[in-house]
Amino acid sequence: MKITVAFALAADLLFSATTHAFALPPLSTTKLRKRAPGLSANANACDAPVSLNASTNIWKNYTLHPTLAWRNQINAAAAAIPDVELRKQALEVGKSGTFVWIEGKSQISKIEDVVKDLPCKNVLGLVISGIENKACLSAGTGLKQTYDYAAEYIDPIAKVIKAHPNSAFALIVEPGVAGNVLLDVKEYYGVWENENSTSCKPVIELWRQRVQYALKALNLPNVVLYLDAANGDQLGWRDTISYVAHEFTNIYVGAGSPSQFRGLATNVAAYHSWDASPGENFLNVDAAPAIDALSEKRYVYYLRKSLNAFKSPLPTYHIMDTSRNAVLGLRRDWRDWCNINGAGFGVRPGLQATSDPMLDNFVWVKWGGVSDGSSEVGAATYDSYCAKDDAVKPSPERGQWFQSYFETLVSNAKPVFRPS
Repeated sequence: MKITVAFALAADLLFSATTHAFALPPLSTTKLRKRAPGLSANANACDAPVSLNASTNIWKNYTLHPTLAWRNQINAAAAAIPDVELRKQALEVGKSGTFVWIEGKSQISKIEDVVKDLPCKNVLGLVISGIENKACLSAGTGLKQTYDYAAEYIDPIAKVIKAHPNSAFALIVEPGVAGNVLLDVKEYYGVWENENSTSCKPVIELWRQRVQYALKALNLPNVVLYLDAANGDQLGWRDTISYVAHEFTNIYVGAGSPSQFRGLATNVAAYHSWDASPGENFLNVDAAPAIDALSEKRYVYYLRKSLNAFKSPLPTYHIMDTSRNAVLGLRRDWRDWCNINGAGFGVRPGLQATSDPMLDNFVWVKWGGVSDGSSEVGAATYDSYCAKDDAVKPSPERGQWFQSYFETLVSNAKPVFRPS
């Protein structure tokens, strides 16, 4: 089957339409190169360059790295807890690995810091989050572009990773964009969803261009790539999921079907269940969406079904963020996402027994204890969702440590943290 795909030209990131016949991409190889001494400052790195085979589940051999920065943050947070038992539980949190967020070019230097103590048996998880427009624009609003995404963000990240060939990396590419804009993706296929969909077009086009560039530039032998696929609440709608499947396919093929692309990442920074049936019970029953995919397992099932329907070559393995999904039924509305009251740390990162062989791993992507946004009107990162009844208030600015919320996550963790 043939479909139209959009290709990003590396020089100027312009799109051109072309007809591409789908074919299964070749399996990546695992040839070991000769050791390249002196390229990495990490004394704990492997003795030889790492070559990851993206056709296999790397998490069977690697552990998500708990960075020194993460462990230090948890130790400091635990020290501030007066309750002795809760403090002991909190100290256990730092033993579980997390992804590190690289939000914009100013944070690229974090990679050099967190890779220093990366053991050979661990993989460093990085969240590539440099797109500045993460939601549809209102009419008349221009695109925010304060730096060159390719030259000042992606290329420097690729350079740092290349400088550490003896270390393993797992990347999640651009979370927080697809779920905000792809509900209007039907415009790409000639269907206009609502009167405001024209305002989404610039953001969607920018997302396509930049994600394709990122997948190409970061297609490195010591990297596995996952594309953010939002979650079932956002993209699992029956009348939308086929278009979403086509869009993800176009992104992958337009990027040249990168050999290190493993699949999709779901539930990043969200609260959804893996396999609750029929799904989450919302406090406001009337707010439950008319949607089949009320768990991430059902979401990826329907997405995979749509991909198979047109013989998409997109790899459909996936990882799921379980950093805050221990407690269900807390949200009043399926759209609520900010600092949800009563949440808890979910399943620890690591291989878990599931009935889905396509699930690579449960991981912690969101740093539990970091605020989603401020509940205070006038704050730089104020969001109305952070001021809703089911959100913890008052909350600090997005990205700041939220001590009381961290303690809530520890208290409500499932499974319970048991001090060793």
